[in-house]
Amino acid sequence: MTANTDGKLTAKELLLAFNEIQKRGSKQDDNYSLGQLTGQVSHDGYTVTIRDENAYATVGFHNTVHVDANSSNALDHFMDKVHRVVAMAK
Repeated sequence: MTANTDGKLTAKELLLAFNEIQKRGSKQDDNYSLGQLTGQVSHDGYTVTIRDENAYATVGFHNTVHVDANSSNALDHFMDKVHRVVAMAK
């Protein structure tokens, strides 16, 4: 299932979440993990991906956002996890 964000996850929120995952999480190879979320930045620095076991969100060039999940329930759980990490940044 591919979903567009419909205002639920913005590039700003995803980048804040990635920053917190990078800051508070553990690093293994090119991945940062915090709880059930894993974040990765591309080698050129233009693409950031956050994922869990059933969904992922990518922020690309010009802050384009792509979200993909196995189901709408998986998407809801993923968004909750991202929002909790964003709340840690505040």
